[in-house]
Amino acid sequence: RTVPQGVGFHHAGLTFDERDIVEGAFRQGLIRVLVATSTLSSGVNLPARRVIVRSPVFNGRPLDVITYKQMSGRAGRKGVDTMGESILVCKSSERAKGVSLLQGCLKPVRSCLVKKEGEGVTTSMLRAILEIIVSGVASTPEDVRVYTSCTLLAASAHGREGASIQGNAIEDSIEYLMENELIHIQEEEREGDKIQLYRPTQLGAATLASSLSPPDALRIFADLQKAMKGFVLENDLHILYQITPVYEEWATIDWYQFFCLWEKLSASMKRVAELVGIEEGFLARSIKGKLIPKTGKQHRQMAIHKRFFTSLVLLDLINEVPLAYVAKKFHCSRGQLQSLQQSAATYAGMVTVFSRLL
Repeated sequence: RTVPQGVGFHHAGLTFDERDIVEGAFRQGLIRVLVATSTLSSGVNLPARRVIVRSPVFNGRPLDVITYKQMSGRAGRKGVDTMGESILVCKSSERAKGVSLLQGCLKPVRSCLVKKEGEGVTTSMLRAILEIIVSGVASTPEDVRVYTSCTLLAASAHGREGASIQGNAIEDSIEYLMENELIHIQEEEREGDKIQLYRPTQLGAATLASSLSPPDALRIFADLQKAMKGFVLENDLHILYQITPVYEEWATIDWYQFFCLWEKLSASMKRVAELVGIEEGFLARSIKGKLIPKTGKQHRQMAIHKRFFTSLVLLDLINEVPLAYVAKKFHCSRGQLQSLQQSAATYAGMVTVFSRLL
C-alpha cells in the first residue's frame, strides 16, 4: 500500500526478488523513503541523501560505533552525491549513548590469527598454516615462521612478548594439525643431511580443496564415518542431514513444535533421527525450559538438534512444498528460507568436494 506513495521497506525477511525490486525502485527514485533494518548497512551499495537512525539502541543493546558508521555512511556517498545528512534520534535518557556514537572512534584493526584470552588455537591460524603446507609454500618449520612473519599478527606484535605469542600460535597449530592427521612429518635426505618436512595427508588436502575450516572438516569426517556404519535409504532425510549447515538464523526454535514434528515422523525418519543423535528426552527437557547448555557435550547436542530441525525444513523445500506454507509451518520468513537454501547449496558443494578427495 505504501509503495505507490513512494515509501517502501527492506529487511532480511524479504525474498531475493522482492529485495531487488525495492533496491531498484529506490535507486531510480520511485521510492523516496526506505524504512530498513541494520542489515541494509552492509553488503548493499545503496547510497542516500539523508539517513535517519531512529534510536542508538537496537534489540535492547547500544549500537556499536562501526554499525552506526556503516549506516550513517550511506548518506552523501562520494562519487554519487555532493552532500549528505545523517540524523540520530535520541530520547533524553539516551543522549549520552548518542554522543558516544557520534564522537566514537573505530577500534584498531586486529589480526584474526591471534587467539583471545582463554581460547584455544584460532580457526583462522589453523586454516592459514594448513593452506601453506598443502599448497607447498611451506614445508619446514622455518618456512612456516617466515610466512607468519609477513602477517598482520607479526606486524602488530611488539617485542619479545609479540614473538612469544606468534611462536606459541604456530606450535599449537602444528600440534593440532598433526594430532588430527591433517598433516604429517616426512623425513627426507638433502645434501647428506636428514631433514623433517611437513606434508599434507589426504584428509588435509580434502579440507583445503573444500574451503572448510579444519574443525568443520573433522566434524563432517566424523559424521560421514558414522553414516557409513548405518545409512537410511528409505527417504532423503539422512543424506539431507549430511549436507545441512548449522544455520545460525534459527536463533530460537519452538521446541514444542519440534516435539510435535518428531512424533509425526515415520518409522524410517525416526530411525534417521536416532542415528544422528536425536533424543526424545532432550526434546522433552527443552520443552520444559530446563535445558541450558553449559558443557561441551550439551552444546554439541544442541547443535545436532538444531541441525536436524533445519533438515526437516529443507526436506519440505526439496519436496517442493510451497514457500509460504513452509514459512508458516516453521514460523520463519520466506527470506530466511531462501537464505537457508543458498547456504545449504553452498555447503553441499563443499561436502561433495571434501568427500571426493578422501
